[in-house]
Amino acid sequence: MKSKISLEDVGYYLITVLRYDHGDDRTLGLVMRGADHICYSLEDPYNYPKIPGRTCIPTGKYRLALRTEGSLHAKYAKRFPALHRGMLHLQHVPGFSYVYIHIGNTPEDTEGCILVGAGVSGNGNLLDSTTAYLQLYTMVSNWIVQGNVVDVLVSDYAEMMKFEI
Repeated sequence: MKSKISLEDVGYYLITVLRYDHGDDRTLGLVMRGADHICYSLEDPYNYPKIPGRTCIPTGKYRLALRTEGSLHAKYAKRFPALHRGMLHLQHVPGFSYVYIHIGNTPEDTEGCILVGAGVSGNGNLLDSTTAYLQLYTMVSNWIVQGNVVDVLVSDYAEMMKFEI
């Protein structure tokens, strides 16, 4: 009998951000590893044409790397000295630069990045962002440091549900 080999067995990990709510001032999503829910996400709303610092990134698959430059890296290195190895940086996002996954609760905290939280309040803000970030960061940064490939698939639930019969 053949044993099953997963992509993770060969050093490939995929995190999915599944957007489920596009509001006027924010985009909410689920952060998943396979079928397992890790946390929630908050991004800027969709805007066309793009408004710098106020537009969610395009759907797509993006490689994650640890970025060890910039003021946000310095801030997190000081705040989490025993844990921080670099910012979770989404690579090669069309029309965007320095897109990170980081701590924050409201659209004012994102500027085009992906915020994470353990829950969502009734008004659409994230809850327990630091807790969710540390959980996700520990897992993902360990994978990267161990030499694994980690991608983030950003998708829209509404787009996924479109099909023809």
